Amino acid sequence: MAIRTVPSFEDRAVNILLDGGFITQDQLNHAKTTSDKESSSLLVAIVLRRMVDQETLITVLKVQLGIPAVDLRSVDVDPEAVALFPEKDARRHCVMPVGFESDGSLRIATLMPDDSKLSSTLSTLTGFPTTLELAIGGDLEDMIDRVFAANRDETAKVAQADEDDAPEAITLSEDDGPEAISPPENDASEANSLSDDDPPEAISPPEDDPPEAISPPEDDSSEVISSAEDAAPEASSRSNGGGAGIFLGQDLNNLPAMKIVDLLTLQAVESSASDIHLVPGSDSAKVLFRMNGALQMMVELPLPLHENMVATIKVEAGMAMSEDPSPRDGGFSLNVGERRVEFRVTSMSTTWGEMMVIRVIDQFGGFLSLESLGMDSQSLEIWRTLLESPHGMLMVSGPAGSGKTTTLYASLAELIASRGNVMSVEDPIEYRINGVNQIQVNHAAGMDFPSAMNSILRLDPDVILVGEIGDPDTATAAINAALTGHLVLASIDGSDAASSIVRLLDLGLEPVLAATGVIGCLAQRLVRQVCPQCGTATEATRTEAIAYEQEIGQRVTQFMSGPGCDFCNDSGFVGQGGVMEVLSVDEDIRSQISQRASGAEFRETAIGNGMVGMRRAGLLMAQSGKTTISEVLRKAFILG
Repeated sequence: MAIRTVPSFEDRAVNILLDGGFITQDQLNHAKTTSDKESSSLLVAIVLRRMVDQETLITVLKVQLGIPAVDLRSVDVDPEAVALFPEKDARRHCVMPVGFESDGSLRIATLMPDDSKLSSTLSTLTGFPTTLELAIGGDLEDMIDRVFAANRDETAKVAQADEDDAPEAITLSEDDGPEAISPPENDASEANSLSDDDPPEAISPPEDDPPEAISPPEDDSSEVISSAEDAAPEASSRSNGGGAGIFLGQDLNNLPAMKIVDLLTLQAVESSASDIHLVPGSDSAKVLFRMNGALQMMVELPLPLHENMVATIKVEAGMAMSEDPSPRDGGFSLNVGERRVEFRVTSMSTTWGEMMVIRVIDQFGGFLSLESLGMDSQSLEIWRTLLESPHGMLMVSGPAGSGKTTTLYASLAELIASRGNVMSVEDPIEYRINGVNQIQVNHAAGMDFPSAMNSILRLDPDVILVGEIGDPDTATAAINAALTGHLVLASIDGSDAASSIVRLLDLGLEPVLAATGVIGCLAQRLVRQVCPQCGTATEATRTEAIAYEQEIGQRVTQFMSGPGCDFCNDSGFVGQGGVMEVLSVDEDIRSQISQRASGAEFRETAIGNGMVGMRRAGLLMAQSGKTTISEVLRKAFILG
């Protein structure tokens, strides 16, 4: 698997300063100490300590790295750009809109021109693609103070002028043209502080956008953003990449394929996306990210560019370049700062070309604890008790993408310290876990799940994780391990906890072996969690209220939901949580397994003996405000 490090913008700049002899290693070490102590940027520390003057730094950034810069001492700020930006957001992000590029993107001065997440946030906020430029030659915060103070003063003057001139404005005749209500040219010049030498672009809106979409209303500057977003939906879609190859304010058509791949993968990591989809169509291709369990369109690309990207990724992932239409797999890793992120790649030919899906495996946050998975307290206590069993088989079920692997790893994490030799058989190994002896299935070498299980048993394991029970041989090997003194955790197909047992029997396992070896089953779904910033109580619909009352036996009229904000990218959700049910195999269920009872019978017995079903667990989660009831109805309500 290829491993490549993607240095940050600051790392690249500092390395060039060091390699070029502009600073010494001792100076760099001193600057790092200062930067850490003051929690400031390393480049800022270098300039403030006068190790490098600002002009030298500008040259390095512009010439060596190709980073655009804007000199605050000489820039003519376009008031139309300022009008698109609320002052509070400029201060919060420490940015200053200064004008427009010829392609209509918004030029923004910042101290972090490589911050892709910031670019995405500002694009969403303004409804325009953004180009981040390094602010040099002055204090950015001071410029924000001056520009917005002048903007407030001018707004007040315009409001007063409107009030004084109101009678004249009312008496305009129908024959009066647009000139009759336009401000005089000399007034506009004074308000905008523009000289006669300024080019037309400095005061003209982008050609593609109607003037009313970006012109501030004369009576209330606070309405500028909402009117800009309402009047320019096309620009808003471009902020998410809906335009022809515009992504985070950059035109991907002019970039090499490897640079585009880096941009997309790094943005996926920043956005906590679980998957990247590259999907060809009849005349273009789409890039989509799966975030919070839902696919979101990021950018549309020309087909030739899509094909170049797919070829680049296949080389990076060590995949065959043949025209074979069968699925191909590979992977690569990136070192992003101090984090190592792995990408698992699968591609397959479709009618319109080669489709590719890249799974993002980021271990930066470490493994989740069982408490953080979303299990209710009763189910958590039962699952922990089952994990303390000396032997037996525990199964985790759910559809693809429901978090089964996360639950299995969180369970293993609790066993590593106390259970000695912990081993796993996986295909593929998604996360490397310190303290677990992980074995990768290798079909080419003749090592599948059953043969790997047989080999593991000769290595004296205490706990065994089986990545997937999908065939009779694996099922038999797993249950035999459980019956010979080992604790076995396994993933298996099943819509709920009870159906996991049915699936095991359908694979041909003898009922008496299943009844003796299986000690518990956990089933789960993932639901999106309400944004903590914009989540508010909303009135329940009649259907929601009835569904809750019928299951829980209480009447609830309000549930939490998020209308959307900058923090959640206007989705109303941040992250996902698990809705789970835990079935503990007692004597009643053991007897039913021996008699090959149905899943419905297993389930009825388990709930009668106290199991909290997934439907109930989900509704209680919605009532607590962690998720919306619509999420529960969509994901978990089909189950009892």
